[in-house]
Amino acid sequence: MMHVPLVLFVFGLCTFKETSEATDVENSTLGRVIDLRKVNLLADFQEQENRIFEELPPKCFVKKTLKSSSSHFEYYANTKEFYKSLATQSSLSASLQSAYSLGVTVSVATKSKSSQQTEVSGMSLIKQALTEKIHVDKECLVSEDISTLKGTFLKDFEDLPVNIENPWEPNSWRRYRNFLKEYGSHAITSVKRGSRFQQMTFAESSKAYTERDFQVKACVSVAGPSQVGKVGVSACSNVSQSEISNATRMSTSEKRFVRGGKRETNSELANGATSVELLSQLMNEADEFPASVQHTFMAIWTILQSRFKQGSPNNIRATNLEYYYLGFLNYGCPYISNSGLAIQKFDHTSGSSEEYPEFENSSFLNELCDAAMTSPSFFSI
Repeated sequence: MMHVPLVLFVFGLCTFKETSEATDVENSTLGRVIDLRKVNLLADFQEQENRIFEELPPKCFVKKTLKSSSSHFEYYANTKEFYKSLATQSSLSASLQSAYSLGVTVSVATKSKSSQQTEVSGMSLIKQALTEKIHVDKECLVSEDISTLKGTFLKDFEDLPVNIENPWEPNSWRRYRNFLKEYGSHAITSVKRGSRFQQMTFAESSKAYTERDFQVKACVSVAGPSQVGKVGVSACSNVSQSEISNATRMSTSEKRFVRGGKRETNSELANGATSVELLSQLMNEADEFPASVQHTFMAIWTILQSRFKQGSPNNIRATNLEYYYLGFLNYGCPYISNSGLAIQKFDHTSGSSEEYPEFENSSFLNELCDAAMTSPSFFSI
């Protein structure tokens, strides 16, 4: 059983008003698609976004003006809790809490301490000032009456094979693999903007550091030993000298993500400056110099399945794409045989048909796959 990451909200104030439309600059990222497997969700990935829609109508975008400031910790008792935190914040399904889908983000954040063989635990100290949230109406993405897919995207999609022979063979999915590589896997459905500072501290779980150990380490990393009590988080205000001394001896990896603010302020903090004044400055600059700090996503197969009638060739293609990503790739159990006998195999189910394809990971040794899986959820459609 997994535990929800502990989140300690130290200070928060939030009000909002809703407006009907966002500006062209603000909504330009919404509806675009990223390849979840290749993107660091904690950083700026604008250059890795792809367009699959013609320009969406202005009515599709809704903006909420926020006035929100908060300082809090997020504690990850193990690697799975970090995956869950990332997926939850991004509105990703439980099946995507995996090294396959979120491995790039986790690898960057932990500086590659995390792997299938190495468990990590850690902490984030987050300070943020949010100015607005913009989202795209789901109906605009899934309805052919409201939006139009780009011609090149639709042509490449309709070139995908409808029937998959020998689905356990990687080459049977070659064109689906190339399609995902070209266009990506998940569309951006909302974005929060403002300023955000995130100090991340990780260690191998074998070090057996406590939650308090990570808190103190994060406080010291952000403000330095002399200003540790001025971070603006209550857990940092009562740090003893012995705790500070212990923190300096901890074997950890440190990673910092800074979004928003003036270029100079952002650069100083991103390059390791430990200054309470700079942190306050970053928060104060959120209104005038906002950046995208958090996104949510929707899988493109969900969009495509909704746009095409069930049982139609394009709906089948979308279903194939879903099974290929979630089952064949994300689940991560390859074809295994011994003396001609299939021990592990990704194949059609007994109830699969041409109009309604279904696939499953069948195995004589299911426990072999379960042990190898990095996702906490058994694959299901």
